[in-house]
Amino acid sequence: MTSLQDSFSSISQLADSVAMPDRESPETNKEETLSLGLERVRLMFMAEEDAERIRTTWAGLDIDDVTDERLARDIKEMQGRIDRLPATVPLEAT
Repeated sequence: MTSLQDSFSSISQLADSVAMPDRESPETNKEETLSLGLERVRLMFMAEEDAERIRTTWAGLDIDDVTDERLARDIKEMQGRIDRLPATVPLEAT
């Protein structure tokens, strides 16, 4: 069990290390940024990250107006996974 936890921890650290390129950088295009973002979200799923953290990362990606067919297909697939994440219940004030 410990080795499995170590594996998930390693995957989580890997997901955190997938740096998102600077959107303002002229040499970074939208598809490249989106591709890296999708990879980060995939790794977060593998590491069984918190659903809210995955949603926050997903919300930060610019998925509109994608012209690349492969990326559009990947976005659609990932959106399905995001939609199936468990609902987050807000804590009630006492």
